Amino acid sequence: MAPEIIRNQPYDGKVDIYSFGIIMYQVIGNCVAYPLLENKKMQMYQFQQKVAEENYRPHFDVDFNASQELKELIEKCWSEKPEDQPIILLIIKNFQFMAFTQLKKKKMQQKMNSVINIS
Repeated sequence: MAPEIIRNQPYDGKVDIYSFGIIMYQVIGNCVAYPLLENKKMQMYQFQQKVAEENYRPHFDVDFNASQELKELIEKCWSEKPEDQPIILLIIKNFQFMAFTQLKKKKMQQKMNSVINIS
């Protein structure tokens, strides 16, 4: 739940961007965003207070397998200030750019491997 909802503040579609960031974290990391809450080691009211007042967000462990660019995009999505969160079109553009970059790296690696195999 986005901080502005917890605080009973006016909100708009950016709350969905916040949620999208949390979901991306869970899907890409194949992990639970808030294990203390999930394992009932934190009460819901404590969790909500930490999210709303202490900027409590998931953290990236060393095992979190994602590029730095993707981690930064996720962090922007759950930014404390909704005006700092990207709009959905920017998120899509970022995904397209990351996919293009990965494809370009893969093709370059294939070319390098074929040159090495020829030699």
